[in-house]
Amino acid sequence: MKTSILRVFKSVLASLLSRVYVLACRLVRPNNKRIVFFSYPDFSDNSRHLYCYLAKELQGYQLVWLTHQAPDQELVAKIKAEGEGGANQVLVLKRWSLRGFACFVGARLAFHTHGTYFFVKHAKNRTMVNLWHGMPIKAVAYLDGQSEVQVAYSDYVVATSRHFQKIMAEAFRVPLAKSLVIGLPRNDTLLNTSAERRQQLFAQSGLSTSSKLIVWLPTYRVSTVGAFRRDAASEHFIDELPADYLQQLDQLADAENVSILIKLHPMDCLNDAQLVLNFKRIKLLSAVAWAAENIELYELMAYSDGLVSDVSSVIFDYLLMPKNVGVFAASLLNYSRDTLIDLDEVRKVTLAIETPQDFLNVLSERTIDARYLGLFHACLEVGDSNAACQRIKDYFIADINQ
Repeated sequence: MKTSILRVFKSVLASLLSRVYVLACRLVRPNNKRIVFFSYPDFSDNSRHLYCYLAKELQGYQLVWLTHQAPDQELVAKIKAEGEGGANQVLVLKRWSLRGFACFVGARLAFHTHGTYFFVKHAKNRTMVNLWHGMPIKAVAYLDGQSEVQVAYSDYVVATSRHFQKIMAEAFRVPLAKSLVIGLPRNDTLLNTSAERRQQLFAQSGLSTSSKLIVWLPTYRVSTVGAFRRDAASEHFIDELPADYLQQLDQLADAENVSILIKLHPMDCLNDAQLVLNFKRIKLLSAVAWAAENIELYELMAYSDGLVSDVSSVIFDYLLMPKNVGVFAASLLNYSRDTLIDLDEVRKVTLAIETPQDFLNVLSERTIDARYLGLFHACLEVGDSNAACQRIKDYFIADINQ
């Protein structure tokens, strides 16, 4: 009953505030030289990658980050350090503040990964671009039964292929012509590597440069962020492992000189458990601990030697590189949320993991049958050209300056 009342209240509030927003957009002339960025977590994912690219490529722009939390000095310094190398002004403001909202209303263009404001609707001379955090395996947005208030309004969405173009258009209810097969900014990072940068990243992460690195990215089973949801019978990925699995894995990894870095999903309930793993070769980082590392996930992935995940879009991205992705067989069996892709197709392009030795097998040479891999290369047809950021710039920045 309480949930229903809150839902109705939010719907009514959204309707009222959307009228205020549209009216404000009519009264305020948009600044074509102002670009606003949103992401969750703050300063992350596709929005961050695009921002870093545009900061170097543009001149005379005002680049504004609107953050969920009041930005502290460390976050402001980080954003400005990556953005003020060029000739642009950088602002970092709290999203839910008068100044932040005023900057948003006065901007012609905004990029987001999880939405802007829940009440935003179409407004003349404003463009909202959804850089959604990965091509979905799971049902998302309207395809997941969410309401209009829950789904971020977007004028455009981006996709990595014609296959996902249709899915993204349906998920966010945009015209197919505005679901752009243009790629994901973060994937550009996977294809730009150097030996020098690898040494810097490993040193920053406390990893041995002489070791092989496996990045382990479990998705959440139970979310404690936002609305509660359960996507599997287990509480978290550790529940799905035998009691001595991690100990055996650590011993094998030590014998093979392999480092394993586990990064928790920001919505994973394990983030609240303050779990500490006392292993020699396995390091677990909560969302907070990861933020403190000050390392961009996709950059570290670019220098890793293998990936382990489960029902996650990161699988598609990683296949851009000639490396293996391992998936725990149990995670696919236990997954209860609706999916947009047959999980059997995921199995065809990944290595099934059951034993600790299976885990380390992701370091072997990739031998996936090209016929099966082709199913997913089609999903990545624009990704391997290594220019998603440039395509987005050419499409949107050129448009607003005509």
